[in-house]
Amino acid sequence: MDDDWLTVYLHHHFIKDSFQCFRQIPLWSPYVCGGYPIAGYPEFPLVSPVILPTLIFDEIIGPKIVILFFYLLGTLGVFFLARENLRYHPAAAAYAALILAFSSWMPWTAKDGNFIEMHYFLFPALLFLITRFKKNGGEKPLYLFSILLSLVIFDGNVAFLALLLFLFLTVVFDPFREQEKPSEFMLKGAKALAAGVLLAILISMVKIIPMIHLLLYDSRGIDDYGVASEMAYTFRTLLDSLLYKRPWPSAPMGDSRVFVGIIPIVMALGFVGGNVRKSFGFVFLLTIAVFLAMGNNAPIDLFKMLWHLPLFHSMHKPLKYYDFFIVFFLAILAGGFVDLVFKKTKAGFLRCGVAVIGLISLFQLFFFNIPTNAEVFTHSGPALLKEKQFYHVRGLDLPRYDARTFNSNYYFNLLRGIGTIDWKANIAVGEYALPRYFVDSNDTLFPNPAYKGEVFFKNHGNKARPVFFSPNKIIVDAEVLEPDILVLNQNFHSNWQAEGFQVLNTRGLLSAAVEKGSRRIVFKYRLKGFLLGSIITVLTLLAVGARFFVVRKKNSTAAMALL
Repeated sequence: MDDDWLTVYLHHHFIKDSFQCFRQIPLWSPYVCGGYPIAGYPEFPLVSPVILPTLIFDEIIGPKIVILFFYLLGTLGVFFLARENLRYHPAAAAYAALILAFSSWMPWTAKDGNFIEMHYFLFPALLFLITRFKKNGGEKPLYLFSILLSLVIFDGNVAFLALLLFLFLTVVFDPFREQEKPSEFMLKGAKALAAGVLLAILISMVKIIPMIHLLLYDSRGIDDYGVASEMAYTFRTLLDSLLYKRPWPSAPMGDSRVFVGIIPIVMALGFVGGNVRKSFGFVFLLTIAVFLAMGNNAPIDLFKMLWHLPLFHSMHKPLKYYDFFIVFFLAILAGGFVDLVFKKTKAGFLRCGVAVIGLISLFQLFFFNIPTNAEVFTHSGPALLKEKQFYHVRGLDLPRYDARTFNSNYYFNLLRGIGTIDWKANIAVGEYALPRYFVDSNDTLFPNPAYKGEVFFKNHGNKARPVFFSPNKIIVDAEVLEPDILVLNQNFHSNWQAEGFQVLNTRGLLSAAVEKGSRRIVFKYRLKGFLLGSIITVLTLLAVGARFFVVRKKNSTAAMALL
């Protein structure tokens, strides 16, 4: 099972477990890094609708249902985009949609555990909705666009920036336009997109505000461009990946990640040659996508130009963020060739020939990707027993971003009620908790002689024991002979409170000053930014709902008056 998938399962299981066992919205995770403000973590889907299938089923089945949703929405998005915006023949629109759906991009992305990147399949639907709003007006497409775009923001990751960049380029340079002047369609496109993005940001404030608070610790910037531009295509490896079954030896990075096959590529070239005017805009956007995915291997390093900008500075591995658009624009161009044939010729045998060749290419893609899809959709979760008491472990020089041993695996440990200090958080906040055990590469547990328990006093004569342990609330009973400092083996954070006690930072650990006597100390984690963001999100959704209801009622009344 891929290491990235284990992270997805970790997040989804933790959210479901917090809701079911503690009736809490998990704002703090005691299970990773020695305690982590997880609500602000970009990839943590706490407020995302993608968590709903997991809440109904489990963390293994839930994400697979979401993948099917992305498949469906991406396929329908391309079909309606090609049918309504480009006025393709139904067969041509269906062919373009199925090229994207059956290409290797989604299976390989899923196989690698890049669950967040699967949101790229929302791009066709987003593009359809915003171009429809730009062309026809009406508020419904704008609201649907903003809600769909907020789904991308809810799940975090800088993939949002790549989507936004190509939405901007496609809407502003609009290859769908008909007779408008350049200044007119560019201005209309910019206004439409700005309105949609602004509304999406307001809807997403419940995610954005906690995320900004966390990013203040570490902006995730990559200062070494050599590192940022790792895993970039060359012309050779890109062609390798697009064709896969190639007549020449494979170059580095030659795989089937964006495999579409020779037939759609030839059809795309045929459309470009047959209708230069209609295909020019898509060829321009395809070229930009290719250059970005090539990083420092491109004739013009567009990726580096963007890398100098805020937020784009945290992008790593160009092909990971931009190769989807290569497949998307190739699918549109290939569909254009089918449209050209079906509309320009009346020869039935030629239409049938193109249809048969197109079906052959689709069958090739479909059957080629069956093993990869099967690998993803046959994951199963382990049945593990929970430990009686919570404690942390830490790997001894184990890699954070690769496969882990059983006892150091953060997902398996979560299932057993154990914390893993050396989790692969890419926003570091400090790790001060003490592990009870160290784990080496042979999966052997070594007791930590410095470990003092999950709660302890500086004065060994005082006694403390945890009586309730949950994500946002920890209760400790204490017998204090002399005033002392109670220390919890969790990282300190300023959002922790303890009513009636002064919360302290003791060498990076959460603690409180406790007076003499029998005491019950209740620690609660409060995130004001989450509350503020929730209020903004709810008010925005209520305003959108009210506005939609008023406009719909007004239109209904006007229609009745005409009868």
